[in-house]
Amino acid sequence: MKKVGNIILAMSLISFFFISSAFAGEKDVLKALEKINGAIEVNTSYNNYCDLLADAKVEINIYGRKKTRNECFFNAVNECFKNYEAFKTHWRNLMDAEVKIPKTKATLREHGDNEEIAALAGFLLKLNNALKKEAEVVMPKALEGASTQLDKAYRCMD
Repeated sequence: MKKVGNIILAMSLISFFFISSAFAGEKDVLKALEKINGAIEVNTSYNNYCDLLADAKVEINIYGRKKTRNECFFNAVNECFKNYEAFKTHWRNLMDAEVKIPKTKATLREHGDNEEIAALAGFLLKLNNALKKEAEVVMPKALEGASTQLDKAYRCMD
């Protein structure tokens, strides 16, 4: 009896997946991308941003499997997503740089001499500054590109 229940549950889940993928459309994809846009405006956390990206990717993938998809729309939302991914990559790089510099300095103090500490600290500071400068240029461009592609996706629906 338990086996029959598991089979029915599995079939229900499979049916739900196919039904939901059949009805996933442009509005679902746009809703997911708009959530990302809204989260950026309210200074969301990195982890929340990543969760929203994952949700949007699922919606895009479901839409992409449709046989009668709007190619203009699909290409625009994929480009939008790529821009949001670029933003995430640079955000992560900035966070990693901020964390690694103090840890590296502390490790060198324990195991290195003062010249090594000074040289590495100088290098890490230059690297951190370079990452910040790059992010100051790339991150706004990524968001601008995402916004442009999102607008294009809306136009493709007309």
